[in-house]
This record gives sequence, C-alpha cells and structure tokens, in this order.
Amino acid sequence: MPTIVLGTDLSDNAATAARWAFGIARTIHSADDPARLVVAHIVPSDEMQLRQTIADHSEDKEQEEIRRQIEQWLENEEIDTTDVDYGINISIGRKAKTLAHLCENADAHWLIVGKSGRGRLAKFFLGSTAEDLALRPPCPLLIVDPDDEPLDGPLRVVSAFDLTNSA
Repeated sequence: MPTIVLGTDLSDNAATAARWAFGIARTIHSADDPARLVVAHIVPSDEMQLRQTIADHSEDKEQEEIRRQIEQWLENEEIDTTDVDYGINISIGRKAKTLAHLCENADAHWLIVGKSGRGRLAKFFLGSTAEDLALRPPCPLLIVDPDDEPLDGPLRVVSAFDLTNSA
C-alpha cells in the first residue's frame, strides 16, 4: 500500500501542497494497491502548552480541536478529498524531526510539504521545515511551491542524479 505523508501547517501555502498530495494519491491508487494519505500536523510542544493554558483544555481536547481545524481547513481551501483514503495525524515535537519519524514509522513512499511563502525573500528560500527535510529526506520528498498549479493529468517526474550511491 503506497503511503503519502502530507506535512501541513494549515497555511494558504500548504493548501497547494495538499492539492498535490491528494492528486498524487488519486493518481497512484489502484484496486490492487490502494494509496493511503496521512495529513500530518506537527505542533511544537511549547505551542501545545500555550494552547492548553489559554483554552484551559487537556492535550486530548486540544488535539480534537486541531483535528476539527484540519477538517475545516481542507474544506475551506476546497481540497478535493474524494476517492482518497486519508487519516489525520497530530503530533507534538520539532516539525522536521517529527515528520521524518512519522514517515519512517508509516513506511512512507512520499513526503509532501509546501514551500514557505512568508516575507519578501520567501521566493528565494524553502522555509525552515522544508529546508531541514530537504537536507536529509526520510523518503522521496516533494516540496511544492505555493504558486504551482494543482496536479492535473498523469504524474510526470524528472529526477537529477550525480552517479553517487545516494542519488
């Protein structure tokens, strides 16, 4: 079963990556080998503590609230989730490290994240989480630019390599 992990911070920029993730899941899905998509949202531990303090909720209650926010985000961003078996994973920790660990545990075939769009210089930089993941990806990694068009039609992949073992 091919597994795709979508790392999202629920931003507008992450919506384009979500469209790609769901599109790829639909493209590679087959009756004999169904694709599975994990929508992963990583909450730094200090942010979770702050959320719990402000809302006066337990961690479980906050995770329920985040799950509701993810479902609402998918709907608001008009992400087409039809015909895709997906689940939501909410984890606490450092974003890049926790996403990598999640990919390893899920035996992920793809990790898809969005490129940061914050600030005027954002077009020149990937964003800290995407950049960290790009240095040591836990599996094949797709970093989606927020200005990319959604996947439409067959998936085409170009790969560069330098004849080293890691390539």
